Amino acid sequence: NMNGTTKPTKTDQFFSSFKFDPYQSAGKVSYAIGHTTFIMPSQPTLAKTEKEEGETENDKHSSFLSGEMVHTALNGNTGASYVVARSTVSKYFKSKNIDTLMGVLIEKLKPQHSAAKVIATDFKLGTIMGKEMVAVDTLSGSTRKTRIWFNEGFFYYQFLIATKEEIESEAAQRFFNLTEVKEQ
Repeated sequence: NMNGTTKPTKTDQFFSSFKFDPYQSAGKVSYAIGHTTFIMPSQPTLAKTEKEEGETENDKHSSFLSGEMVHTALNGNTGASYVVARSTVSKYFKSKNIDTLMGVLIEKLKPQHSAAKVIATDFKLGTIMGKEMVAVDTLSGSTRKTRIWFNEGFFYYQFLIATKEEIESEAAQRFFNLTEVKEQ
């Protein structure tokens, strides 16, 4: 009570009137892209990649990556966005140090605004080494977990944009930790 004339009760009628449903788990859809299998929360869709404004035919050949295919799945219970992209690495591309290249790519993938806290680490997917980055947007409260790696002439980019609870959920753990690469 605002006047302080009565003793506060242990339960507040206003807050007691709300009922919160428990966190709903996501689905489990196995989805293969080439020789790599991911566990997604729903059936992914292939996003159309558009040319950047002002891009010319010559610009397509200025990168060592081409043919990007982006697959997105939405967790219908939470609205979290699960994304996997795969690009072909040019057969003419050579790098003296893959760690340096991964570091450059992680820097390019970092959020560009100053309100983000970023942590980058190494991870292993079978025998494949990759980089993982977790970025927390301190303005919106959303978290983005990203993994990148190279395998058999392809560049893979796997990420999830969600709340902290979703990043720590069973669905997110399946998405990142049950990714499987079959040997060719």
